[in-house]
Amino acid sequence: QLHYSLAAKDGAGSYALDGSYTYGTGSATGSLALHAACDAVSVANLYRLAGAVAPTAELPANLIDPIKCTTEFYLSGTLEKFSYNCIRLIAASDQNDDFYLLCSLNGNQQSLSVDDIACSYQNIALSGNIKADFDTLEDISFESALVVNETKYPIRGFFSDNTLTLYGDYGISMTALYDPSLGIKGRIKTT
Repeated sequence: QLHYSLAAKDGAGSYALDGSYTYGTGSATGSLALHAACDAVSVANLYRLAGAVAPTAELPANLIDPIKCTTEFYLSGTLEKFSYNCIRLIAASDQNDDFYLLCSLNGNQQSLSVDDIACSYQNIALSGNIKADFDTLEDISFESALVVNETKYPIRGFFSDNTLTLYGDYGISMTALYDPSLGIKGRIKTT
């Protein structure tokens, strides 16, 4: 069994990581337990770190630089089957009072659920839940029950073959196709 821990700080906050890996024997698969916590860390630094590991979109610095994040994250399972949860993620701007996000995340290797969303930006309030199921990241179905400024917007849809399809209340439907050489094209329909 391997135990590990790490503690670090950036210019804004602190990180902590600990857990263990139990080696498999024979045909048995090993297991992993991970606990991570961050306290008032820079979202811009987390985004840059993610960009070092995987491709990310370019975001304006003024958009994410003032946002700080606090949360705890747990992951357990094998390298093939796992579950995770983020008890409560708190993100807020440290420069003005017009943005905050609260939510909880949980799921496994084939699902993601974002629950108890409470988000405020300027005079827009967003709350609700989002659930996604997937076999691969190229075949995703999802549904949401979102409320924007006290108006309900349930949306469901799927992403497959580079096509995003959304259906919602109020007769709204949308289809968007991503073609690497042509970009995004699609249509929005209301009835």
